Amino acid sequence: MAHIDEYDFSQESTSGNPGFETFKSDKDGMFYFHYNDTDGKAILFSESYPNEAARNNGVESVKKNAPLDERWKVIEEDGQWY
Repeated sequence: MAHIDEYDFSQESTSGNPGFETFKSDKDGMFYFHYNDTDGKAILFSESYPNEAARNNGVESVKKNAPLDERWKVIEEDGQWY
């Protein structure tokens, strides 16, 4: 499992809308998604994907697996929750 320090959390929600937000990073040219809370703040950050199709499959996987507790976990590190 990747350590949380390997993720780039600097990309904030650009839409400010709740739900999934997809984008291509200007920094690395890779494709990502966020899931934004009801206030439009990004609370779930994806890994990088090489293309839109792979990213969209990632979104669908989250939708499918989110209701299954055994498929995800919450991590607390240094007083922060991930």
